[in-house]
Order: sequence, then C-alpha cells, then structure tokens
Amino acid sequence: MNGVCLRLLVVLVAGCLAVACGSDEAASKGDVAGAVDTLLGLDGAAGVDAALDTALPDGGEVVPTGDAVPDGAQPGDTLTADGAETLDVEAPADADVKHPACYPNCLTPEGYVWVTIPGGSFQMGCTAGDADCNPDELPAHQVTLASFDLLETEVTEAQYLEVMGTNPSGHYNGAAGDDLPVENVTWVAAQAFCEATGGRLPTEAEFEYAARGGQTTRYSCGDDAACLDGIAWYGANSGDQKHAVKTKAANAYGVYDLAGNVWEWCSDWYATYGADAQEDPQGPEAGSDRVYRGGGFAYDAKNQRASFRNAYMPTGDLDYLGFRCARDR
Repeated sequence: MNGVCLRLLVVLVAGCLAVACGSDEAASKGDVAGAVDTLLGLDGAAGVDAALDTALPDGGEVVPTGDAVPDGAQPGDTLTADGAETLDVEAPADADVKHPACYPNCLTPEGYVWVTIPGGSFQMGCTAGDADCNPDELPAHQVTLASFDLLETEVTEAQYLEVMGTNPSGHYNGAAGDDLPVENVTWVAAQAFCEATGGRLPTEAEFEYAARGGQTTRYSCGDDAACLDGIAWYGANSGDQKHAVKTKAANAYGVYDLAGNVWEWCSDWYATYGADAQEDPQGPEAGSDRVYRGGGFAYDAKNQRASFRNAYMPTGDLDYLGFRCARDR
C-alpha cells in the first residue's frame, strides 16, 4: 500500500472510530493501528505501526474531520481539522516519471536558464541554394523532433567552476571572465557537467534545429552573411577572442550564440548523412569522433551556417570549443 492510500485510510478509520464510540475525541494512534490491522487482515500491527510513525508526527493523533478526505483532494493538499495536526496528501509513487540520473541531487548553477524549443519538422543539412555546403552536409533530409529544453546560453566559466570545481579554459588571446563561455572542455567532461545538472548534450539534429530558429535560411537571421554581425561573434568582429554570453541578439527561440563565440559539442558520433526521413535521431551507435557545431569566434561566415558540421575526438579539448546542455521534456 503506498503512502497516500495509507494516510487516507488512517483518516477514514479515525473518523469511523469516533462515530462508533459516540465521541468527538481524537482516536489514538494505537486505536487507529488496531483498526487498520483488522481491516487489512494482518496478523500483528508492526508494519502498520511503523507506517503510522512515519505518517503521524511524534506520536500524534488523528482527529476525525467529518468528511475526512474532501472530494477532489490532490497530491500536495493539506488536510486539517480544528486543533489537529496537519496531514499532507502525498503524491503517488512516481515509478512512471523519468528523472535524470542526478535526481534528487541535480545542481543548478547561478544563471542557468532553460528555454523550451517546440517540436517540429525541418530539413536538416544543406540549405536549398547554398553554394557553400560541404559534402557531409548532404543529402538534406527531413527530421522530426519532439519538444526539448536547451540552455539559453553556452555554459560559462563561472557555471563550470561552480559545478565541476575547476576551470579548464585556455583563455585564447587573454579572453577570460565569469560570463565568458568555458572552453578547452572535452566531450567527456561536457557530458558529465550536463548530467550533473539534470541534462545531457544536445543531439546534432536538436542543435541544428535550434540554430535555425524556425527559419529555412543559411543563418537564423537570413541568407546574407551581413546579418551575422547582430547575432554572432565570429572572425569579422570578434577580435579573434571569445566574448561574454548574451552580448549579441538571441534567435527567434530566445537562445543566444548558436552561431559564433565558441563551438559547441553535440552528443552524436560523427557520420555521413542518409537520405531517409528520421524522427528524433541520436546518431550512430559508435564512431571515433564526436560532432561539434555552431561556428566560432575565429572563423569566417561560412562556418557559422546552421548546417555546417565539424568533429573531434571525445577525449580531446580545444581552446575554442565549449558546450551547452539540453534536456528532455
């Protein structure tokens, strides 16, 4: 019997005892335990008594409340009576609820903001009419994704330090600071960080879908590279160094720096595309390199395109490669 059923039964029995005795007095825990024992057909009330010790504070009593459990009582409600201890209606066992591996000890570093990316379908890979596409961006193919959450920004140096206790950043060209994206992080360490905060690395498909911001153009801001100055720190405006997050405009989903600043790890092993339509693809089961996406502060406009792909060994680190986390909804 789960906690909520036992507690509701305790209240009902207490009410019945008071009515049967013709009294408004509180039923003691012993009386309730005996009655519950009888109703359940148990031989010995040790199990019930132990449960009641948990359900009732410090040997307290259950006071009959008339209609002991109001119709429509929900988990999280508090049942009270005049002069009575309060009894919280507990949520049912959540065996069907999927918790992250870190639950219930997931960490939430300062400034950690999740943005919901609505599910939908898109053409993944080379944008129609884009002459800059590389062979591994082909063939373009339809992908359908469920809704998911994505961090508003790249993980910062301060956030990484808070969770992992270290800051591996190489600070290329002297760029350093709490609000700057962490870099020089291996895929393995990035995944560990995400898991510690209740998330995971985004799939390659999720990253491209979010980076497109609902658009079908080369960049989330349009097809003309001139629009990049407003949304990305890249080779033409960065001074060859990373910059604080959220200092360029967000895309239509409210997410920052999905083009430019630091490159970002994805969860997938790198492989060539197939032509078949896919639903929530996770990438191949094995490989040698992991995908990273998003362009970077030292790279030209071609590398900032939403379909551009890159990859590196998961145990390697680069002083222009960072990450952000995703999580299921």
